Amino acid sequence: MTKTIIYLIRHGKSQGNIDKVFGGDPQLTTEGINQVKKLAQKLKACKPSAVYTSDRKRTRQTAQILADRWGLKVTVKKGLRERSYGSLEGKKILAKHKEFHNKLCQKDPELMWDCHLAKNDETNRQAFTRFFNQLKKIAEKNKGKNSLVIAHGNVIRCLLVYLKTASFAQLRSESFANAGFIKLSFENSDFTILKKTGLNFK
Repeated sequence: MTKTIIYLIRHGKSQGNIDKVFGGDPQLTTEGINQVKKLAQKLKACKPSAVYTSDRKRTRQTAQILADRWGLKVTVKKGLRERSYGSLEGKKILAKHKEFHNKLCQKDPELMWDCHLAKNDETNRQAFTRFFNQLKKIAEKNKGKNSLVIAHGNVIRCLLVYLKTASFAQLRSESFANAGFIKLSFENSDFTILKKTGLNFK
């Protein structure tokens, strides 16, 4: 039986990564565009049948570069969005925010699932549940095929924690590189990691 494979890809480097801000809707930098072009070469043998992305500029740009490699259209799914940071969207990530996360991780990394950072933000659990449900729908629709899914660093980090690759304490915000990818197989309504590229953690 042919496996259902998803290449889950983080977008290329964006201006938001350089400015170190929460979320927002920045575009790719020149470096980010080049990262994605190199990734397209690395993945040339995977022969995807579909390309999915969140509706953010940085993921849509990433998806289009990859889709053009195989002459595919890009399908946009809002469920693949990054965690919403509410009133912090587009604002600088400050030392106090990092310290807050550090204290939670020292106390119990599992607390990271349900903590709030700002007014009207999503928790990691809320963002991951939305993202994971969308990822499963994509896998179900593309059974026995290879698909590319372009998403964001934090929701991918949550997936890695869910799949017990590492804890939140080990996976910091930049543990998964821009244009890094995880090769996933889908069976019995869940995912298994087959390969990781661009992942660094303690």
